[in-house]
Amino acid sequence: MSDRPRTPPRDLPRDLPRDLPHDRPLPPALFDRLLSEALADPEQRARDEELIRWFLRRYPTPEARLAYLRRKQREWARRPVPPKG
Repeated sequence: MSDRPRTPPRDLPRDLPRDLPHDRPLPPALFDRLLSEALADPEQRARDEELIRWFLRRYPTPEARLAYLRRKQREWARRPVPPKG
């Protein structure tokens, strides 16, 4: 079992486009608003900081972080694409 802190997923803003691909930038105004909201919530910020600390403990070197990223990219590339519709 992992010692990674568990946090519930954030509620996404209603105006966040659901079909926005992960590799396409958000509109600047939406990005600014989401960032401001995330930084303004002290509880969420503390959870985010704890996740970052966990990640840096788990993967302490740049080499370890890149190995993790490469492993995950291979896993994601193998996932079947769900049919649309």
